[in-house]
Amino acid sequence: MTSNSDSGGGGESPRPRRATAFIGDISASRDLEADERRAVQERLGDLLDRLNRELGEAVLADFTITVGDEFQGLLVRPGTVPELMWRLRDRLPELRFWTGVGFGGLDTELEERAIGMDGPAFHRARQALEVAHEEGLHGGVFSGFGEDDRVLGGLSRLLDWQRQRFTDAQREAIRFVRGGASQTEAAGEIGVTRQAVSKRLAAAGWRAYRDGEESLESLLSRYATAEEWSR
Repeated sequence: MTSNSDSGGGGESPRPRRATAFIGDISASRDLEADERRAVQERLGDLLDRLNRELGEAVLADFTITVGDEFQGLLVRPGTVPELMWRLRDRLPELRFWTGVGFGGLDTELEERAIGMDGPAFHRARQALEVAHEEGLHGGVFSGFGEDDRVLGGLSRLLDWQRQRFTDAQREAIRFVRGGASQTEAAGEIGVTRQAVSKRLAAAGWRAYRDGEESLESLLSRYATAEEWSR
């Protein structure tokens, strides 16, 4: 377990190390039948396990399901938030999520999983999630990023608006090219022509979507705090 503050003799108390808390909640989960809800939670749990492994050092405390249909994690490289949003939509396309993202310090000891901790990062993420619920804002509400809160939230919600309009065929094509495959390689994997992949990407507005994702990644990367936790 890692302490959230550096030890040292006298003087001013060290500044709490900062991180980005991400809290998500399944939208309209109460409308699901009991069996369907359990199946969704199992799929969500499997996805979170994969994200914890694949995002690696970007994750400070592992994503985990907490209460009901909520889940949360702690990041030191918040530029991965667009990846999280994409994975949630791609792997659980029938669902929508409320999400709150908060930036700030941690007042308690760091735990392996993102549960049982407290501090401004979590408070702000919780406040952002409440705003998302109250105002019906899907796609992400941000708090603690100063003047960037509004820009981050607006851009993230625009991406969500576009993402939810992808057809299954469009999302499949995007999955491959987003992962680094060429259109020809994507066509081979899917079993269609390269021209068909090109048409799907164009109809989805893939280039504009990817530009938006990269802009969001770039802005959030300014709040990376991995170095604060390596001391």
